[in-house]
Amino acid sequence: MILRERDVEEQAAELLTRHGWYSLKTDAGNVRRGQGKAGDLPSGWPDMVFFLSLGDDLLCLAAIIEMKTVKGKVRPDQTALHGELRMLYRLPVQIVRDPEEVHAVIERGRQLRRLLGGGRW
Repeated sequence: MILRERDVEEQAAELLTRHGWYSLKTDAGNVRRGQGKAGDLPSGWPDMVFFLSLGDDLLCLAAIIEMKTVKGKVRPDQTALHGELRMLYRLPVQIVRDPEEVHAVIERGRQLRRLLGGGRW
């Protein structure tokens, strides 16, 4: 069965949330389609951002994720913004087409948390 983008988002968010990540859906797509008020999100901003506590009050880890179907195409404005985030700020944007792909994010979060002394997590 081919998953819709909404299904990929929901299943990926559920997996990450189950492993301690906080989920934030940006609704960037709704603004682009005229279904929401334009705010401060630039055109091409990814669908979701996930946050993981490091066990202190100052910093956290973030995963910036663009959700797509198996055949979904990354739009030119997305490609441009994702490239800008990577080049100017070294912020990687993950393209997730299958919810199981977020296991790599979960594992990397665990590794970094341990390295940075993230408490009981």
